[in-house]
Amino acid sequence: VKELENMGLLPLKISDNLAFQQFMITFGFRYADGCIYEQKRNRSFTTYVCFGEKVDALKFCEDVKNAWNINLSPHLNGIYYVYLPASLGRLMIHVQSPIGNKSYKKFRLPEWIFNLNTSLKWKFIYGLFSGDGASPLLKKSKNSCESLKFSLNAREDIVKEFCDGFMNDIKNLISGLGVNVTEPKIDWNHPLISKEGIITYSVLIRISTKKENMIKFLENAPYTYRKRAKIKDILDALKYKNRIKELKQYIKYQDSNPPEICVLLKKDLQKNLIINAANKISNDNWGKYKKLAYYLKF
Repeated sequence: VKELENMGLLPLKISDNLAFQQFMITFGFRYADGCIYEQKRNRSFTTYVCFGEKVDALKFCEDVKNAWNINLSPHLNGIYYVYLPASLGRLMIHVQSPIGNKSYKKFRLPEWIFNLNTSLKWKFIYGLFSGDGASPLLKKSKNSCESLKFSLNAREDIVKEFCDGFMNDIKNLISGLGVNVTEPKIDWNHPLISKEGIITYSVLIRISTKKENMIKFLENAPYTYRKRAKIKDILDALKYKNRIKELKQYIKYQDSNPPEICVLLKKDLQKNLIINAANKISNDNWGKYKKLAYYLKF
């Protein structure tokens, strides 16, 4: 109890403060690449989250330090494990997190998550996608993204219920935020068989690849703990044409404040934009570039 009090998580109150925001991110990550196991011999709980890259594990530890003032560190065992306080695992259980192997459990998304404000719902979602969401990839044209999916596995005997339950809850949560997402679908063609012979199937949803839809999703779910996803570069590419239109519109009409943008333009386009702007401002007079410089400065 004292530990959670010091972390700012007890009493647990819905809030936009940093402690609760980090709780929502971690709670989302727990459903993807996290586990809570009960040690029955001593009635304790082992709680951890996993990362493929050390840089991402270190970023998580840094954020936890800032939010909860506790010191964590990653442990390498094939992948990077960050062990969380057992008290945090108990708290997650009390707010309806499943215990044990998620692929073998029946559970739903807790109802209270649907009652959060928009910002906190997004914190949960980007924790979720930082764990098990596929990294977004640009198509060869660089103007749009490949299909972006999120998937979790469930045991053969409960996979249909899991699809109609938890994964449908996730779809409803995302679509309720104005993002187009597909209905959950079971991948019957690729069963996974464990060493013990237990069969599981993936259940997946996909974020619509329509450009504006993808921009909205990635702006709110920035894959904080997936540095290699390079979300900023992808967003810049997706917004490229819109920014060019905005810049051309401003230079042509100058009927609004200048756009606060910085873009890399195709060959000769930047030069032509500067020449046209200088000519328009100075009426083709001598010293037009100096006048343009003064105009842009002020």
